[in-house]
Amino acid sequence: MSKIKTNLFKQTIWSTQNYAAFLKSNLGILLKNTIILNNTIILKTTKKNLPTLLFFLKQNSLSLYKQLIDVATEDTPKHKNRFRLNYILASPLYSTKIFVTAVIDELTYFPSV
Repeated sequence: MSKIKTNLFKQTIWSTQNYAAFLKSNLGILLKNTIILNNTIILKTTKKNLPTLLFFLKQNSLSLYKQLIDVATEDTPKHKNRFRLNYILASPLYSTKIFVTAVIDELTYFPSV
């Protein structure tokens, strides 16, 4: 590989921190918080913003999270919004995973995505 192609390739690789910053800048309205834990991005959002966020992550050319790996629920009975929905998404093209979480109470209807 020539030196020019190698430098161009290095410039297109995003670190986890850079990609998290990109998501914050483009999706700031949809996100409550962004956390990087063990080189994995965790996006916290609201019930209302979750479908829009998932659509962006699936369709955006820099994301392409096309696979839903798992949906898990956490129950914390002492909190008002006691359920946390966790979506684990994978991007086969970029070989990355991302976690998306939203918090709801036990009486709220939450449609499937």
